[in-house]
Amino acid sequence: PNQASSTMKAAMCPFDVIVITSPDLESSHAVRDLIKSSCGDFSSLIQDETLRNENAMRASDGTIFISSCDPYGARMGSGGGTIAAMAEADEVYSQLMAVPPHRCNGDGITINEQYKEQMTGGPPTVLICHAGGESSRCPTQITLGKAWTSLPVIQRELSCANGANVSKTGIVTDVSNPTSLLISALSEIFVGVPKGSVVVAASDVLLSFHSSSTSKTIDFQNIAGDEEGLKKVFGLAVPAPLETAKNHGVFVLEKSPSTSESKNWGIQYTSKVLQKPPVNEMKAIKNPPCVFHHFAKTQEYESDANNSEDLMAWIDTGVVTFLPHAAKVLRESALIQLRCCTSRGLEDMYSERNNFVELGIEKRQKVSHLESHEQTVSGQSLGEFAQTATLKIDLYSDMLQAMQTGSTSLNHFDSSLRRYLEKRCVDDASENKAQWQWLFSEFSKLKLFTCAIPTGSFFHLGTTWELADFLTIGASHFEEVPEIALRNDTSSHKQRMRSFGNSIGLVRRSGTFISGFPTETSRYSTALNSVLVSKSTGSAIGEGSVIEHSFMNCPNSTIEIGERCLLSGIRMNFNGCSSIHIPSGLCLQMLPLKKSNGKKKSYICICLGVDDPIKDVPVKTIFGMDFQCVLQRSGLTESDIWDEIIPSSRRMLWNAKIHPILHHSSSKGDGSHVDLTYLNWIHELYTQNDIDLKSSSGLKHWKSLRKLSISEIRENVDASAEALHRRSIPSGKFVESRLSEISEILMNRKHEPCNFDFVFDLVSSSSSENMSSISRPLVSQSLRTLDSVAFKAIKEKSYDIAGRVFMTMSLMLSDLATIICIDKKQSNKNELLKLSSDINMESFDLSTLELIVSVRKKVLISYNAQSIFCFCEVLETASSAMTKRCISANK
Repeated sequence: PNQASSTMKAAMCPFDVIVITSPDLESSHAVRDLIKSSCGDFSSLIQDETLRNENAMRASDGTIFISSCDPYGARMGSGGGTIAAMAEADEVYSQLMAVPPHRCNGDGITINEQYKEQMTGGPPTVLICHAGGESSRCPTQITLGKAWTSLPVIQRELSCANGANVSKTGIVTDVSNPTSLLISALSEIFVGVPKGSVVVAASDVLLSFHSSSTSKTIDFQNIAGDEEGLKKVFGLAVPAPLETAKNHGVFVLEKSPSTSESKNWGIQYTSKVLQKPPVNEMKAIKNPPCVFHHFAKTQEYESDANNSEDLMAWIDTGVVTFLPHAAKVLRESALIQLRCCTSRGLEDMYSERNNFVELGIEKRQKVSHLESHEQTVSGQSLGEFAQTATLKIDLYSDMLQAMQTGSTSLNHFDSSLRRYLEKRCVDDASENKAQWQWLFSEFSKLKLFTCAIPTGSFFHLGTTWELADFLTIGASHFEEVPEIALRNDTSSHKQRMRSFGNSIGLVRRSGTFISGFPTETSRYSTALNSVLVSKSTGSAIGEGSVIEHSFMNCPNSTIEIGERCLLSGIRMNFNGCSSIHIPSGLCLQMLPLKKSNGKKKSYICICLGVDDPIKDVPVKTIFGMDFQCVLQRSGLTESDIWDEIIPSSRRMLWNAKIHPILHHSSSKGDGSHVDLTYLNWIHELYTQNDIDLKSSSGLKHWKSLRKLSISEIRENVDASAEALHRRSIPSGKFVESRLSEISEILMNRKHEPCNFDFVFDLVSSSSSENMSSISRPLVSQSLRTLDSVAFKAIKEKSYDIAGRVFMTMSLMLSDLATIICIDKKQSNKNELLKLSSDINMESFDLSTLELIVSVRKKVLISYNAQSIFCFCEVLETASSAMTKRCISANK
């Protein structure tokens, strides 16, 4: 399978500056560490004394990363945000032109000549990754944005990663994100992009460009010396089913490229651009046609508007490239006409409004050091001024729609301009009319091209249910799994999810320790960066569920998670007896709130149905159940859910105050936790269909709590605290602690089970193609623990302990073989039988144990189930020999 090579940025990055935007200033600060850990190699610190931007950092290869947001809290749209991010990138880059960066190494600080060369040749090549909007339809990503959605993926091991020693071969799992994957993918295909270009991408989508081992790049060879070529603007397009295309932008091309061509992907003039076109409209377009048929066997694309489910269209991926001369238009607009979209421009406009006398740098520093809420003599703060002074511009519907395509003509400029202004200006006296007129006049001189990538694929992380289904179905690849109920999805859609998941290396487990849950159902769930511990026989994780960034260490409690649930950020460290029941189809997330007046730590607990439409009016479902039915059974009224000032026509889950604020509590000897017993009444909604819940204690508890709506959560959540929590999940320590506990049980002859279910959880959740590579490190670590106990026991002549170790190892490996069931290679049964016959109580010593370990390593290389079962017989013989030696010694 074509696995994701790494979440690390390619060694030869084609971009000088990469700007990653966030929804707000707090989020942009919170994701700095995520950028360092996943988007580039920062193992060699580069010191840049001239960098005055606190959110700018320089990677080991010299690439500048900037974590940014729209300046001063203004909402500028994707177009205005592009101008702001590009202007910030240019400013930071220009600061570095005079002073070359210095690298810290063992020999002291030296100037790196490679970077001197990067500082010449005009403006930088910039990649801008926009984080997207407020994640209203996927509230679990509301804190940091969908751009930082956690994705458990495979990556090739590097000889050195962030300064840590790792093995040189094999693969490991990692928690990645769309931003990291996007930067890696674009870095590969934009090799050779002309200096000074600006590439804009949306980070809330997942893109894959290669379906085979053959790697291609965009063909820039004929552009470098072509003045007209350098004026091009082009979008990246990939094939997508019409049901997907109807919700996005669509490019109509004169000619669809063939995947059989060996040359790199070319750029062609765009015939037409459609915005969220209905399926019938796409089918009706001819000469050139909009839709085509994908023949999977030949990998050819042909125009064929028949009734097949496989009809495709060229979908806009959100990646737009302004080649150098076109990028110059963006750069010029940032200086004059659209300076209201840049930080420096807003500061200059604000200072002019307030009649600041100082000029140049001193004036700018005075303004920029004002907090966005501080007011001046004009009575308006810089933040308030920015809200009204900026122009909200959409990159796709405002900028791209103004450009020339095959279906537009400059011969009708006046009528086109009039129609353009009518959609954006109330009347001729509109304050921003001159700016919109300039924008159309300049951008209509540019031609819009398309680079169509036949082998590419696209997945949009739009809603909670789309994310949950992708993380479970996408990680199943092409193996058989139990049918998981999907929302209006066909088998072809599931196949596409699996194919896309395979292309990025999606897996079901990463950075996770799970113990006390049966693997029969949990193996079909996805868990990442989490700890789940329970010793209760009633604990279970349902099929199709997703658990992320959760710490649920409750050894004496029952944790029952239903099917197709989504749990995020749950905090429970509880030694007492309790229980938590999450009904099937429920989304539950805990987020830390900002502290107020030194109060104790508190959290908002978001609770919704995975399939609940967040912005539908009227509300049809709540907590995954019929809304009117919930009101009837609970006795709640709409006034219990919405503020009275919200009219019925605007009442939706987005502004429903149903998410309680919970406080961190602790009990002596029981650890610390957040009380989730209010969920009992929601559990009762599912399990007690005919019972009136008006007197439910869980409902009374819920009603007594202060609650927020999703629309209020973003401004109250502590994004930095949530980012810190995600980095602090100690799954690795739990593995070490559990292995240490097993060692102690064996050495001290305790009558307690030596449970390796955390190993089986990882093995059973891995796809057959990746099982051995993913699970081998944990299996080896567990076996080394048992080896250590066995060697020590034989040295001390504690043969009963050694015998128990061999039986424990045999049980562990036989369970492992039962899960794997891979018999692709012939077993080494004869060698194993000979070894077994040689083991007896007289000859067994440390050298025999070393021989057993050596043979075991050979057996586990192939992960052949038959060989493992045979080896278990050897271990049982060894255990029997230890027992006989104990009896002999007693005599």
